[in-house]
Amino acid sequence: FWMTVSGFTHVIRKEYTDILSLCWIANGHLLNTIYFPWHIGIKGMPDFLIGGEDYQLSDILYQKYGSGKHLEKNQQEIEAEEREFLSEIEKEVKLLLENRRIEKAKELLRNKDMEFADRIRKIKESQIRTL
Repeated sequence: FWMTVSGFTHVIRKEYTDILSLCWIANGHLLNTIYFPWHIGIKGMPDFLIGGEDYQLSDILYQKYGSGKHLEKNQQEIEAEEREFLSEIEKEVKLLLENRRIEKAKELLRNKDMEFADRIRKIKESQIRTL
């Protein structure tokens, strides 16, 4: 099985660049997938993202819908939630980092990133079930 990351966009933060900066990563056809956020300073990724399942889900959706905009609303919601999340916890994360509680800050970000990744998997699976 062959798989690759099809696209990504880096968002570089001014403060704590190595932890708060993130990538928006897409597997599959770029117009038929949902980009998921992942903070650069976090180790590891969900198995379904690196094991090929996410790419396969995107491929199934591409075969069904082509390069339509059926996931665009979901992508916009994910991006808005990520901005809201960062806005809400930025003070908490920065305080943790200032107090050298780096692992705790990374854990907080990783948990949220995992939550987003799981939500994206469920959205794709739901779209496939409606085929």
